[in-house]
Amino acid sequence: MVEGYRIQEKDARVKLALEFALYRMGRSESLFVIVKDLDSARREQAQKYLAQVDSPAVLYTFLGRLKQRPEVALIEVLGEIGNAETIERLRPSER
Repeated sequence: MVEGYRIQEKDARVKLALEFALYRMGRSESLFVIVKDLDSARREQAQKYLAQVDSPAVLYTFLGRLKQRPEVALIEVLGEIGNAETIERLRPSER
């Protein structure tokens, strides 16, 4: 039902909220849509949702794969919810 409302919704902010609801209901692919919105006018809204994920580990997949602006936004989220493993993930690798 929520998926149907998301498809029909015109307002991008409401659509993003529905996407987060779907993520919380177990639809992990919705996380990609939320991360994508880090590079939009809905950046702050997306960051607030991402700060509520169960574990920072679900966000590691996106590190190094985003443009600069959304990457910075993702790192800000990880700064809020991260742990010791997050620090290691964010540390530049020596090459």
